[in-house]
Amino acid sequence: MGISLFLELPAIVSYWVVTVMCFVAMGVSTMFVVQIYTLVQTQTPPQLVGKIMATLVAVAMCGQPIGQMVYGILFDVFIQETWVVMFVASIASIMISIYSKRIFQKLEI
Repeated sequence: MGISLFLELPAIVSYWVVTVMCFVAMGVSTMFVVQIYTLVQTQTPPQLVGKIMATLVAVAMCGQPIGQMVYGILFDVFIQETWVVMFVASIASIMISIYSKRIFQKLEI
């Protein structure tokens, strides 16, 4: 997504690139969330499943507006270089993925 902004393509092309990539990211995210919720439910003692799932959903729901606020502020600060925000977010996502891979490998399924 950030590459289309960095290359300064026409606005409509960048719009469609960002739209399609967001659609793909949300689709992949949905599949990931289903897998994680299933894993949490199978690994959690039955008497705690409700509490753990409620906490998991609450943290996810509270994190979204905070992330949107941070993105909004960053896009205001980097209004001429919006690709920087996308690039940094991509690097952060890759680093989180690498760290998460180590954690998930330790889980017993």
